[in-house]
Amino acid sequence: DILFIMKGSIGIVDSNDNKRIAKADDIVLLTPVHQLLVTSTEGAEFIIFRIKSTIHLCNVQPLEKLLGDASIKDQSGNSRQSVNLSANKRIKDFLGLLSECLEDGLRCKCFAEIKSKEIFYYFRAYYNKEVLKSFFAPLLTKEYEFSVFVLRNYKRMKTVQQFAEESGYSMSIFDRKFKKIFHESAYQWMTKQKSKSIYNDLINTN
Repeated sequence: DILFIMKGSIGIVDSNDNKRIAKADDIVLLTPVHQLLVTSTEGAEFIIFRIKSTIHLCNVQPLEKLLGDASIKDQSGNSRQSVNLSANKRIKDFLGLLSECLEDGLRCKCFAEIKSKEIFYYFRAYYNKEVLKSFFAPLLTKEYEFSVFVLRNYKRMKTVQQFAEESGYSMSIFDRKFKKIFHESAYQWMTKQKSKSIYNDLINTN
């Protein structure tokens, strides 16, 4: 997800206890690898763009081809954290009009898809490759596709064996990749996710 802060500020803490503060006009990339705790100041306003497919900064080139190096890592060999962008005047104007349209009740799916594509044209037009590399760094790794597959499909998986088979890996390779990214076995992680889901249902539903 990409978060655009319109007013106020928010605090973000991920499952590795990394903390970030984002203020008005900041653009924040929220990756699906971590569970996030988000807090906001009173009166904070923001718009979230949900990424559901490969990111294209133009009609023909996906993000990783346009930016080149698909393995951006820090000195310890880990994927780098995203660096917030600052919205320029064009993006702020775009968000302002979008906000007004949403308030008018214009919430058509086709309209949302068009606007989701439009924002990436602004990224390509007004930010250089190095800035975009720093922003999209967590998505420019070989592990990202595997992470997205896990997070999009774990709720329907009954066993780790089923998970491995559908991913196209053997059990040993699947478990090794899983531990490298999520820092625990697939069985332990899936059990925790089911526990969290049950807990959330207990406190948030009837």
